[in-house]
Amino acid sequence: MSGRGGASYGEGEIVRDATGDEDHEKVVGRVERQVIKSAVKKMDALATGSKRPRASQASRTTARRRCYARAGIPLYLSIARDTAQVTLFSAPGANDYREHWTRPFGRELPLPDPFTFDLDTSDLL
Repeated sequence: MSGRGGASYGEGEIVRDATGDEDHEKVVGRVERQVIKSAVKKMDALATGSKRPRASQASRTTARRRCYARAGIPLYLSIARDTAQVTLFSAPGANDYREHWTRPFGRELPLPDPFTFDLDTSDLL
């Protein structure tokens, strides 16, 4: 099965999108556990997406990211299994995020305030 989904945090609860993809669920679950352990009471918002290699998928992912930026969601974490990379987008602007940091799976990705911890991506390998 192939699928797409994510999780977002706001107003004190994590909301997961339906995916139908067990691998995606494992990846999102691992990220969720780290966030919950480190900063759940401090965070304002976190949107997590996971990409699979398809041309239409890239445009949907870009559209989702831009929508989150326009909505003012402070951070967007993208997990790209096709390239084995994690990208954190921040500083939402009028049409997209103005800053981003990318790390390959296996390297830590520093998360800024309100999280202030290093996301361990070695579990994503």
